[in-house]
Amino acid sequence: MSFRTIYSRLLGIHFLPEEFYEEINIYQGVISSLAYMLIWLPYLLISKRVKNTFA
Repeated sequence: MSFRTIYSRLLGIHFLPEEFYEEINIYQGVISSLAYMLIWLPYLLISKRVKNTFA
């Protein structure tokens, strides 16, 4: 099931223009990238295991 289908079912709207969904996909990609960065960056900077591996 696509994000568009889930979103339209949650809102009960089935007539939104294509541009709306393209904009959501862009934001979804940016938000997921930021989430991964917020999780992995501190781990890579603080972890002793990472320091021992790449030292």
